[in-house]
Amino acid sequence: MIINFFYLLFLGLWYYIYNFFLSIMDFLIFFKYPKNYIKLLMIKLLIFYEYFLLPPRWITKLEVRKFKLKNEQNFTYGETPIFTIYQIITDLSNVLEKVGESKFIDLGCGVGKCVFTASTIFQIHSIGVDNIGTFIKKALKIKKIANFIGIKKIDFVKTDIEDFLKENEFSQDTIFYIASTAFEMEFFQKIIELIISKVKQGTIITVSKDISKDFRKKLKSKHNKTIFKLFSKEYFFSWGKSKVFFYRFFD
Repeated sequence: MIINFFYLLFLGLWYYIYNFFLSIMDFLIFFKYPKNYIKLLMIKLLIFYEYFLLPPRWITKLEVRKFKLKNEQNFTYGETPIFTIYQIITDLSNVLEKVGESKFIDLGCGVGKCVFTASTIFQIHSIGVDNIGTFIKKALKIKKIANFIGIKKIDFVKTDIEDFLKENEFSQDTIFYIASTAFEMEFFQKIIELIISKVKQGTIITVSKDISKDFRKKLKSKHNKTIFKLFSKEYFFSWGKSKVFFYRFFD
């Protein structure tokens, strides 16, 4: 029991030290986008302030139980650090032209770091979707200040991911970001198929889970869409290193 206690204590300390260094890594963005980074730093401090007393992981667990949200496993909380999403969008822009003209949608946005980063640094119209009400409430609060300092292209929606995809139309080229590490495979594939069936063309970025060749063939046959893998690469996340997969699809 004592050994187990110190083991858990060590893991907890390592987690906070590791994420502290991940957090300060985003200062490197300053050297390429100094003005935009200063705005993003303000957003970062606001996020820290909003969640200082009640961490996002606790909020997730409390709301999942309180509102009896289905598929509890799909609400396992983990973060994409600001520097990581900066790297991801930068790497994508090196492969695809006119990324800035696309719409960026984070399906399961959490506290909104990816959304704020995409909008602030790259000026991409960005939307965060999450079914945890506290996240959306706080993100909308931060959005008001973001608008005041000139960050305009941001929206947040409180709804289930499936409902969001079913109820909305997507007329322009869209980038879907899915941190799917903890998603059940059935749920993951359902989300991918909804995107393919509803969106004319766009990019899908998935964390940890790839869209298999067999599933891509099935989607092509069923929805008459071409979907192919652009590339894959490992990045740092709040839980450690994970591989990220980039896909492109169109009619």
